[in-house]
Amino acid sequence: MMIVKKHKLKALIRCNQGTSIIELAVILPVLVTIGLGMIEFGNMLYQYHLINVGVRDAARYLAGLEQTAANETSARNIATTGEVSGGTNRVSWWNTSSVSVSHTQLANNDGSGNKIFRGGDTITMVTVSTSVQYQSLGFLGTLNLGNFNLAAQHEERVYGIR
Repeated sequence: MMIVKKHKLKALIRCNQGTSIIELAVILPVLVTIGLGMIEFGNMLYQYHLINVGVRDAARYLAGLEQTAANETSARNIATTGEVSGGTNRVSWWNTSSVSVSHTQLANNDGSGNKIFRGGDTITMVTVSTSVQYQSLGFLGTLNLGNFNLAAQHEERVYGIR
């Protein structure tokens, strides 16, 4: 009787039926995690791209205009919606309140008294920037990875009124 049990045990060890289902059970969670991570990362990269393009468009718009509050409001609308008067947001959770505009005066010389650009003694730079918290698709929260801030900034030299 002991011989029969040893024989069945050896046969069970050599049997490879069902191994593929066990391999699938081990590897499937890893593949799903990688796939969902790629989707989340791709979405985050796309949202960052839209924010970066918006900030760049707003700075370019302001570079050719007078420095007024109305023009800055229009630039904020361009950054978030792509339109001067506003419209549908480029990124659904990004709004004009998180877009900041600043102007900086720089000396128009190279340090030895030579002018860099024709014109006055100063150069005006306009900077449009934003920093917003990324709204996850839900996968980051599942992994307890916390939140990410997406920050973008673009600076243009004011070249005069168009």
